[in-house]
Amino acid sequence: MINSSGKVTIGSNIYFGADCMVLKGVTIGDNCIIGAGSIVSKSIPSNSVALGNPCRVVCSFEEYYQKRLKKAPMEAAELVNAFYERKRHYPLPNELTEEEIYYKSDSTFGGRFNSFDEFIEWCKQQKK
Repeated sequence: MINSSGKVTIGSNIYFGADCMVLKGVTIGDNCIIGAGSIVSKSIPSNSVALGNPCRVVCSFEEYYQKRLKKAPMEAAELVNAFYERKRHYPLPNELTEEEIYYKSDSTFGGRFNSFDEFIEWCKQQKK
């Protein structure tokens, strides 16, 4: 039997979804997202979002970011309203830790809403 080996280089600011596999000889550039279950058999350039088996680039990091900026608030509203449907009351701030980016002034987004209550009211309006 003859061995088979190769260097793997993983850049900084990489997010791997669950159960990814990175094969020998692969380089993953900086600022990448690798989707869950992906098998990375070829190098992935910096600033990419890649997924699949074999793993392929599907969009740039910036394209993905812009898409999430639009979609994430609506997902948060769905979560708040589903919480209400299940528990018959709206969540408290400590029950929505990931969503605090929308109403905390020191967050990355700078707080899209002025308060938690304003955020909850906006979520209620999305239900209609």
